[in-house]
Amino acid sequence: MQAQLLSLITPAIALVFAVIFGILWWRDRKQVHIAGYAVCFSALTIGVLLTFAFLGRPSPVVALIVHFIYSIGVTALVWGLTGRAGQTMSLKGYSLIALFSAGFVFLGAINDNQTAQMVAENGTMGIFFALCAQILWRSAPRTLIDRVITLVMILIATQFFVRPMLVVLSQGEGPMSVEAYRSSVFYAFYVICVALLALVLSLALTASIYLDDLRAQKARLNTDGLTGLRMRRAFEVEAHAKFVDARGAGVPVSLILADVDHLKQVNDTHGHTIGDRMIAGFGRRIECLTRDCDVSGRLGGEEFALLVWNCDEDKARRLADRVRQSLPGTQVRAENQEVRVTASFGVARWRSDEDYASVYKRADAALYRAKGEGRNRVCVCMGANNRRTDHAVSDRQQPAIRSDAPPRLAALQH
Repeated sequence: MQAQLLSLITPAIALVFAVIFGILWWRDRKQVHIAGYAVCFSALTIGVLLTFAFLGRPSPVVALIVHFIYSIGVTALVWGLTGRAGQTMSLKGYSLIALFSAGFVFLGAINDNQTAQMVAENGTMGIFFALCAQILWRSAPRTLIDRVITLVMILIATQFFVRPMLVVLSQGEGPMSVEAYRSSVFYAFYVICVALLALVLSLALTASIYLDDLRAQKARLNTDGLTGLRMRRAFEVEAHAKFVDARGAGVPVSLILADVDHLKQVNDTHGHTIGDRMIAGFGRRIECLTRDCDVSGRLGGEEFALLVWNCDEDKARRLADRVRQSLPGTQVRAENQEVRVTASFGVARWRSDEDYASVYKRADAALYRAKGEGRNRVCVCMGANNRRTDHAVSDRQQPAIRSDAPPRLAALQH
């Protein structure tokens, strides 16, 4: 009777968290990996209760049903975890493993051989969890909760492999029957261990959902709704962090500032809807032409910024010019005419002895020059021997001139 009561601990925990994960998924059905967690704990609940209901009345059919319920549940868990980590799993491979081991489960149930049945069931689950742990480990977990989940998966896989060996070593001559196994002290210890691991895994998954939600909310607060790029504050925070990394790594970093040309005139002539489409298209173009190691943002209005990693001013200028030359493909249709999208760019290389405000000021001066020279061009502010020279690139190459004068005066000199 005591063993039977202990057997209800795991399904009770699983049922509670199956409901919790089901509610969390229903609240935000875009988070499909949470549905995988709900399926897993629902399957665990059903499988244990079904086994408990047929306790003392072994049935090969029930054994197969329970085996496939567990297989589906663990597969759903692995699918959810790997999907959250941005990885993929082989559903075909998991299905073949489950089908192959089902034959041994069936034979063990027919012969009332708990040892053979347990080796097949636990071996299957151990392989499933070990493969999942390997995928999660390969995905390079970034946070503490990711590492905890990976560790728990390793522990669960280990106990599935160790448990059958301990039973085989502890049994006497001949295979162990179901009754003998369930009345053993080892079975009670195993039930408690499984319940603890299920509880730890459930809590870790719940914590990951909560932390993911916090990160998503923070990202929404820091993301411009029109372009999907970072807003000014978020961009500046990441820019400061990049400067620290660049100083330690000794790599060049450059700042590109950009303004969409004549946006106010477009808004006045065609309306803000057309202007918003131009802004959105420009933001998408920046996102498409930059790398993951770069930082892009919309600083406000028609002003954008791009911090390019491991790029000197010349490489940054070429990148800015690629963005500029790609803009005709983002033209917007207003009534019966096409509104051409162009932009002006200012580039400055960050110096290790300056802060964000300083490099921003120099890039902004170069941007001001680009607009003063007629827009739709790239101007570069280059630092050498504490003297500044600007170089401009447009559809027609502009001659380089000195700009020791303030930015406004330098622009008027052209």
